[in-house]
Amino acid sequence: MGNHFCHADAIPFLQSGVISQNDKNFCPPDGLVKLSLLFGILLFLLLPSAGASAQACFGANITRGCAPLTVTIDDKCAALLVPFYNYGDGTVFNPNAPVPDRFRTTAKTHTYTRPGIYTVTQYGTKISEPTGDSLQKPRYIEVLAIPPPAFTANTCSGRTVRVQITDNVYESYLIDFGNGVTQTVGRNAVASQTYPDVTERTIRVTGQYTVVRSDPGPALCGAGASVSVTPVAALPRPQILALRVQNATSAQLIFQAEGGFSYRIEQRNAAGGFGPVATFENTTAGPVTQVIGNLATASQPYTFRVTAFDACGNTLSSEEISTIVLGVTAADSRNELRWQVNATSALNRFDVFSNNALRVTSEAGQTNYTDNEVRCPEQYCYRIEASFAGGAVSASDLVCVNATSTRQPPALQNLTVTVTDGLPVLTWTAPNTGRNEYFITRSANGGAFQPVGRITETTFTDRNARPDAAGYCYQVTYQDACNNLSASSAEICPVRLTVQTSETGNGLSWSPYRTWPGGINGYTVEKRTAAGQLLGTRNAGTATGTVDGLDTVNQVVLYRILVTGNGLVGYSNEVEVRRPIRIFLPQAFTPNGDRTNDRLVVKGLFISRLRMIIYDRWGKAVFASDNRDTGWDGTINGVPAPAGTYVCLISATDQTGGQTTHRFGVLLIR
Repeated sequence: MGNHFCHADAIPFLQSGVISQNDKNFCPPDGLVKLSLLFGILLFLLLPSAGASAQACFGANITRGCAPLTVTIDDKCAALLVPFYNYGDGTVFNPNAPVPDRFRTTAKTHTYTRPGIYTVTQYGTKISEPTGDSLQKPRYIEVLAIPPPAFTANTCSGRTVRVQITDNVYESYLIDFGNGVTQTVGRNAVASQTYPDVTERTIRVTGQYTVVRSDPGPALCGAGASVSVTPVAALPRPQILALRVQNATSAQLIFQAEGGFSYRIEQRNAAGGFGPVATFENTTAGPVTQVIGNLATASQPYTFRVTAFDACGNTLSSEEISTIVLGVTAADSRNELRWQVNATSALNRFDVFSNNALRVTSEAGQTNYTDNEVRCPEQYCYRIEASFAGGAVSASDLVCVNATSTRQPPALQNLTVTVTDGLPVLTWTAPNTGRNEYFITRSANGGAFQPVGRITETTFTDRNARPDAAGYCYQVTYQDACNNLSASSAEICPVRLTVQTSETGNGLSWSPYRTWPGGINGYTVEKRTAAGQLLGTRNAGTATGTVDGLDTVNQVVLYRILVTGNGLVGYSNEVEVRRPIRIFLPQAFTPNGDRTNDRLVVKGLFISRLRMIIYDRWGKAVFASDNRDTGWDGTINGVPAPAGTYVCLISATDQTGGQTTHRFGVLLIR
């Protein structure tokens, strides 16, 4: 029967330790052998490791190497026909076969793709002679992972590159410095190379394992990683761009970094030395910003520098820069500034900023400033910026105060008063004292000044005044935002116009304008119609009166006075002169055709329209007309009217719309 093993070593469950040569020649009865063999084969197929303790009769050309690893089996079991192998990595060779047959193959070459330690099992279909060999080699093949080796390559001053191995995966590492020089080192080792120039180099590090093999192939395997470096002749000197106090406990430092270098920010300590507060390795080119905390920036200045360093221990430091402690005190109408900074040889000057505007620049040795350009109670926020020789700027924290003052504000200037729509209107320029409250007093016809207004604007309309009926003068004081009361302004009096009418014209007189600091240029009389149309002007110079003849065209005329000065324009009250309508009618007329006094015609002034009706002595209307220019020709229905006395009734409307009725007796003479 096939697959008949008579040797006890081939039947794992019959093994009991050391077996003598005589024992090996013993063979049990055939039935027992068949039963034992069947049970043994079943256990052998289901539990491939059962015979792991016996000596195998096959070998591999490589038992330790890197993934992917290809091994070739050397079959030394001559008694087996058509051997099968399970390589132990779960590879399915025959997916249609039942378990465990699907994991077996007759191929003697196999590639492992996953790292691990694997057991190889051999199966046979026939043994002609017992050999005592086991069919399994446990933990026989070791497949090694090959991750890229971890290392750093740092440039150092003097064109030196320092390579540091930073992992312990491989047994050794081969460093190729890219210039024909190689060096093998162990785990976590350091190696350096100095180049003759600053040409870019590619450094490659290969991690290596020892390969266990029986053939003449490579003795090492592994993986590599590369990095490009450019040697540097010297470290760059760091440049601090800015140091800004952010608040009472922190400051922000900004410096310019060059790519590929390492830096640390250092702070001067109490002993006078410098200690690191922040480190930046292998930076990219550009500004680097760092906030430094745990400070007491309001009470003491701090000195910092930036130091460039390399992996070889070389260093180069920037200029030293100090924070600024600023104090501001609000005094009477001024703000006093004092600041403190640690002295460094690189300090050039101080710039004082107020509300983000440059107020003054001072020398490096000055540490105080008095700001007299303040207005109570406005807030002023100050900042000091120190400029250093290397271009760095140190800025203090922003310190804000509200200005105070006990000084009496000056009296208002440039007050003007004019009459608008029949009311006095005062205007003035707000003083430069912040928010103010104004107090207006008034004198009528030379009397005592009495309060008439309290406002915060710079225009006041006196709605209780009647400038056409009385003469007024005003004074204005103000209280500034710090509650200081100013002196009173000069008296300011608008021009007051009065007009006296007569049969022949209008007499105008006015009070002089006062007070304008630069004096007045003169007065101009403006004359307008009732609708506001300008009829004419008359320059009166500095006189305070003039006469305007009777206006026979306009029933109503308006007069006002314009006063001008250097920057001054003001008006008086407006006076209306209204004349009554005038109607003239002859007492007799002679309609005899001699072209003299032939018609009864109405004459007059300021007549807009009229109607004339003639009555005879019996009260009968004999004539009526709305045409003031035609009049009555002395006829009744085309027939000459008899001589005698007639009554003429005239209904007239003047230019203002007023209506009047006049009755005249008229004598018709023939």
